[in-house]
Amino acid sequence: MVAFEMSAARRFALVCANYHPETCGVGDNSMRLAEELQRRGHEAAVFTRSPAAPNPEAPTVQVVGVPGRLPVVIAQRVRRELDRFAPTDLIIQYTPQMFNAW
Repeated sequence: MVAFEMSAARRFALVCANYHPETCGVGDNSMRLAEELQRRGHEAAVFTRSPAAPNPEAPTVQVVGVPGRLPVVIAQRVRRELDRFAPTDLIIQYTPQMFNAW
């Protein structure tokens, strides 16, 4: 088994469809993953659609919510926020139906 070691601090952006207060398993997983990345010395933020707010269980996890109803609008707005954040790594936890894009 090969151990994976991340030595330098990195900026992780986690994209998910929902986050607190309207969350699902993917939002909860994003929160826990962001917390663990922070614990390991990295910066991590969750990017999602509005409404979105810091979860009381993980108040140090930065949350960026964007408004929009259409999947393309949400994706464009998330992309703009990602450009501002300038992550070193991007984790997308998404399936089309999460933004009602069947």
